[in-house]
Amino acid sequence: MPRVLYFKGYEFFFYSNEGSEPMHIHVGKAEAIGKIWLEPKIEVSYMYGFSSREIKEIQTIVNERVVYLKVSGMNIFKNNKNISSNDQIDVLIYEKGLRIRTLYIEKELDLFLIILSNGNLIKSRISSFKKLAEADQEELLKWELKNGGIAVRWEKLDEDLSLYGFIKEATFNSKIDQIMNKNPFTVVA
Repeated sequence: MPRVLYFKGYEFFFYSNEGSEPMHIHVGKAEAIGKIWLEPKIEVSYMYGFSSREIKEIQTIVNERVVYLKVSGMNIFKNNKNISSNDQIDVLIYEKGLRIRTLYIEKELDLFLIILSNGNLIKSRISSFKKLAEADQEELLKWELKNGGIAVRWEKLDEDLSLYGFIKEATFNSKIDQIMNKNPFTVVA
């Protein structure tokens, strides 16, 4: 997770696999986490674990540095019970507690399996992520879970991917497969 700003104990960052979302930034401090939309207007997406005072302080920091945050990078992560999200993926992760449990990575097969805390799997391709595609098997195996399993980091590769991004990609790909492989019209006899 490329860090954009570290200020007053708050870490502002983004995930590289959330680029299809509107511009936003994640913020974390200890076990607390949040997400703030930077466009079309500055608005809290969610905040988990922050006090009301901390939320106001974060909003002030973002408002005062919005241009810098936009230029430096976009996208983020979360984890709090103060402001809830309407996003179904956020609800799964931050309110229902869905987490990455472990990964299975096999470079030769271009295979990347994300094993979730509920026993489900998300299948992805290593080649979908530029930095991972350029790494060897040994480098790929040097990952660590971040923020209790809501993200995974490869320190040497400087690559961070979020559970949110994995779920969004899997949902999108599943729906595209469904549209491409099924007849949209059903005949009832």
